[in-house]
Amino acid sequence: MLKRLSDTIAIYISKNLKSDRDKTEVYSYGLQIFLGTVFEIISIIIVACLLNTLKSTMVVLVSFILFRRLIGGTHCTIYRNCFFVSGFSMILLGFIGDQVPFLSKHLFILLGIAYIFAAIQTIRYIPMGTEKKMIKNKNTRLKIKIQTIILLSFWTISMYLLKDKVLSKYIFSSLLGVIGAFFFSTPSSYKIINHLEIYLNFLTKGGKKQNV
Repeated sequence: MLKRLSDTIAIYISKNLKSDRDKTEVYSYGLQIFLGTVFEIISIIIVACLLNTLKSTMVVLVSFILFRRLIGGTHCTIYRNCFFVSGFSMILLGFIGDQVPFLSKHLFILLGIAYIFAAIQTIRYIPMGTEKKMIKNKNTRLKIKIQTIILLSFWTISMYLLKDKVLSKYIFSSLLGVIGAFFFSTPSSYKIINHLEIYLNFLTKGGKKQNV
């Protein structure tokens, strides 16, 4: 349905701009990404509202996207699977951030653990790409590593300074979002997503085995 809608809009745009077929396909692809993202965010907001965890979920989502756009990470091969995995992850982390008791006195320890984990991940793997899009240029990789460390340091300091100014559950939610972003850039996450996609595809095919 999303592809059909994107194709329809892309054709309409192409006719008005008198674009060729290649441009139409580019418009359609861009629209699929845009509309898919909008639909996913709206869905996350609706579910979070029903669970009464909207603020915590939005903190998780913003923190996740803040790092995800820079460090990269694993992606599902099909939008349907991506919608389920990312949407479920954000809602789950938002629920945990909102409902699990978190004491501000433990913040320094958790921030330290998160920083060490993220820094090691950055040095070893960041930026992570996909099979279709790998960043191999050494200078580009080094630049992204430095940017990531700077952003990570700024975020860590900000969270510590905000510990007495905002509710602890929002600090915890941001922490979960950042950890989630770095987790999805680990080699293990690629294996997990791969197996999860096989299972999801199996279910959507009515339980029939696929050649993977």
